[in-house]
Amino acid sequence: MEKLPPIIPSVWTIGQRDAASVSAHPLIHVAGARLGSVAQFVEPLKRAQKRFWVHADMIAGLKMDREGLCVLDNLIAPASIVTSNLALARVARSMNKSVVLRVFIHDSQSLESSVSAIDRIRPDIVCCMPAVVFPFVNHEIETFGIPIVVAGLVRTASLRDNLLKLGISVEIGNANLW
Repeated sequence: MEKLPPIIPSVWTIGQRDAASVSAHPLIHVAGARLGSVAQFVEPLKRAQKRFWVHADMIAGLKMDREGLCVLDNLIAPASIVTSNLALARVARSMNKSVVLRVFIHDSQSLESSVSAIDRIRPDIVCCMPAVVFPFVNHEIETFGIPIVVAGLVRTASLRDNLLKLGISVEIGNANLW
């Protein structure tokens, strides 16, 4: 089971990427880029010897299939593929890539669907979104024994700290909260 760092910076912009590159955080979530420029986008992270995940769903121009994942892997060799797309998660698993499955929980039905998806896919890591729901659904998600990260709507240091007290990792886009 992979041990995740407490805070995982999520970067969308060059400014966020540059801040993450010089931060003490060893793992970075590349939240978005264009396929034609993703290699240049991650280069400073590589030079800084950061591990990084890439959110395949958010890479503009990437075809969501085996060929697309092969292209992405050849271009940047991410530590994990992040996706909420179950078909893409299955493809990544079949390629022996580490998978971070993002689940969006907003009601009881989405919780049931998410638990079912986690059970079928057996990702390496589960990302529960939005982070604020995790304290209400943690028992259902923790039963799998899969490392958990939470993301989305972490806007204050107090929320971040309360989530960290639960023993999970928190993915945050706001560099002031890293």
